[in-house]
Amino acid sequence: MLQAVAETGDPVRVQLWSLLVGVGLPLLVGLVTKVTTSASTKAVLLAFLSAVSGFVSEMLASGDGFLWSTALITWLGTFLVAVGVHFGIYKPTGASGAAQKVGVR
Repeated sequence: MLQAVAETGDPVRVQLWSLLVGVGLPLLVGLVTKVTTSASTKAVLLAFLSAVSGFVSEMLASGDGFLWSTALITWLGTFLVAVGVHFGIYKPTGASGAAQKVGVR
């Protein structure tokens, strides 16, 4: 049985995948929102999707003992990765803008 980070001190593979999901979340937010959507709405959507990723990864990793602290830490890590990738890579290279223009004619 897999044990969570709080129990062993080591991250579980599912939680590492959650952090990798954070790399793609900014592009997903760009694909499902319009160019005119406010930045605060996009930030809330990104936080929500990060929370879903964090909590689902903890549910998959914990088996029968869900740990809120691990879910919150994974959520925070995923959100920080997503924000960092957005402002550090996607925005300067124009990838986030390109994702928002998909489907716009």
